[in-house]
Amino acid sequence: MKTRFAALAAGGAAVGMTVALLAGSAAFAAKGGKTQPPAPTPTPSYSCASFTGAPVRQAKPTYSGVALRAGDTIVAKVASVPSSFAIDLVTVVQGSAGYNITFYAAPVSSGLTFKAPATGVYEVDWSIDTNGAGLGTTIPTWTFTCKPAA
Repeated sequence: MKTRFAALAAGGAAVGMTVALLAGSAAFAAKGGKTQPPAPTPTPSYSCASFTGAPVRQAKPTYSGVALRAGDTIVAKVASVPSSFAIDLVTVVQGSAGYNITFYAAPVSSGLTFKAPATGVYEVDWSIDTNGAGLGTTIPTWTFTCKPAA
């Protein structure tokens, strides 16, 4: 019986040492001992100019790979939606420290203005907050304009 517990204890100690070594090496890497290669930059498919033009009819416009310069400004407006609703925007941009996710909201009546805080490739995702009322069968018409940074 003692041999069995001794074998289990030795096995447990070996597992514990392995976990400790892995944790220690992860901490070492996090402190600059060994760096991970940076994540690849997303390929841009859209630019500021892509947002000026024909209206878009859909419930939730999403664009991945939007190349914006710091200061580029996209304005989103929605037609045929009650003014008590709001426009929500989620932006995702990948930087050297990982992903930065930001949430924005504005009343439908005024539209939503997003000014890119930094140059990068963004994912932009607009939606309508109906405050629980729902859109029913209404498909909103979105209009976008983009003003390039000066």
